[in-house]
Amino acid sequence: MVKAFACNTTQSMYIIDYYRQEFIYVSEIPFFLCGYSAEKVKELGYRFYVGQIPPEEIPALREIVKSGRLFYSRFSSQEKKRYTLSSYFHLKKGGGKILINHKFTPFTFKEEKIWLGVCSVSMSTHDHLKNPEILVNGHVEWRFCLESLKWKRHPMKELTDKEKDILYFPPRGIR
Repeated sequence: MVKAFACNTTQSMYIIDYYRQEFIYVSEIPFFLCGYSAEKVKELGYRFYVGQIPPEEIPALREIVKSGRLFYSRFSSQEKKRYTLSSYFHLKKGGGKILINHKFTPFTFKEEKIWLGVCSVSMSTHDHLKNPEILVNGHVEWRFCLESLKWKRHPMKELTDKEKDILYFPPRGIR
């Protein structure tokens, strides 16, 4: 099913096994692969990241993963599925690096702990590192502060009818 979904998006997709620290599936979209084949990335599993993330960003990423697990631990398995952890980091690409947006959503659990999760990787729309966020239905609900190491609630702002109309214009064309 994920393979079929991956064919319909420009994002790189993969399924992660938290217990084994393996990738069960890796899409063929070359963006995330950093010059490797999907099969090689799958074989490397978590080690792929160690080789592709700039060393100075690894400590912060470890803290994000740890804090994300603590965040998810507060909820039942069914509730955990509602939350997506969105984080930003660089991948080495050629002689430089690119900023990506990495999203993780858990979907299978073992004894209330995350077992499998689906991940998507896309080019970041930002030009700098950004604090991780927890999304619900695509909306930011929580932001993680790397200084205080705490999740802070981020109430969603309701759009006015005029703001909603403005957002609808580009896809439909202004009439």
